[in-house]
Amino acid sequence: MAAPIPTRIPGFHKGNPAALVKLDVFLDPLCDDSEKLWPVLKKVQEHHGDQALHLAIHLFPLPYHKQAFLVCQSAYALRELAKPADQAEFIYKFLDSVFANMDDFIQDHANDAEARTFVAKFMLDKFPGVNNIDLRQALNKNSGADAQTRIAWKYGASRGVCGTPLVFVNDVLSLTLSNSNKQEDWNAFLDKVFNGNK
Repeated sequence: MAAPIPTRIPGFHKGNPAALVKLDVFLDPLCDDSEKLWPVLKKVQEHHGDQALHLAIHLFPLPYHKQAFLVCQSAYALRELAKPADQAEFIYKFLDSVFANMDDFIQDHANDAEARTFVAKFMLDKFPGVNNIDLRQALNKNSGADAQTRIAWKYGASRGVCGTPLVFVNDVLSLTLSNSNKQEDWNAFLDKVFNGNK
């Protein structure tokens, strides 16, 4: 079956949608390499600014990170329940919180219910004001957040994403950026793009 058409442009967005350079970055919140890239990505966005650079963060749970799907599902659940005015601020806080506590998510849980309870408690601590019952329901299978997570994953798969981090610059895959967590590499690469690849 083909990937479903998303009801909104996929991802969590920061910056001007009409910017000269658009970055689509696929991250798994429980991936060590994604964690290493995250602070660099924030600095690159800050360096180039919101007017020049549009950043789209796509959550892409890898199947061998056992809790990754549930953690990604919690991001969509929180986005729907908390209705943050600033999507970028929300995803930054979300990823900062998860990456800082990644070891807690990697531990094995006895079953799905225990894992959902752990994720719900963690998210409620980090995002107060969200209703406990609503969040727990949103973390169930067949919820709206579950569907959004599946659609987001299928969107990534339809673009050939098979690992994280993976970076597209103006819709073209960049292995250079995907494989670098050095800010100077990113700035040098993007400066060339901004200057018309001269």
